Amino acid sequence: MPRRPSSPHRSLWRSGSNARLERLATARGRGRHGYNEKMVETPTDTPHTGVPELDGEHVMQIRLLLALEKALEGANRTVALELISRLDKFTESHFESEQTLMRLYGYRGTEEHEREHARLLEELRRLTKRVASEDTKALPSAAAAIRSWVNNHMQTFDRAFGAFVRELTQGPIG
Repeated sequence: MPRRPSSPHRSLWRSGSNARLERLATARGRGRHGYNEKMVETPTDTPHTGVPELDGEHVMQIRLLLALEKALEGANRTVALELISRLDKFTESHFESEQTLMRLYGYRGTEEHEREHARLLEELRRLTKRVASEDTKALPSAAAAIRSWVNNHMQTFDRAFGAFVRELTQGPIG
């Protein structure tokens, strides 16, 4: 019986990129206006891909989005700008690692998936400009829309990629 390929993505995360992402997601802000990870509970409804490393990063991404919504609801521009900056950096790093895995595994949906990632990053950057210049009370719905988009992306694009990785590394899904 032929041997299944090993899981090179595990060594990718063990190399420190996951620790860096976790620091980006959970670093406490400075001063009394800083982000506190107790601002939001860990979401229980985050879509799962079946690839633990991706799923852990997705939970952190959703937590940052929920904290951003909360900061915008409270009209706290300082915290909102800090969170959206952290979210942008975290998301960009997460996408880079996810895209590296796609290329590593020869995933056929890589180009379309990367276009989706670029769309989300553009939306985050638009929201950053809006938070910096508009009344923040009008923006929680924009952050919620991004969170909804991210959830949908996880349920479709990321779940399909997760199934591809699991089948490649563990055999057919029964």
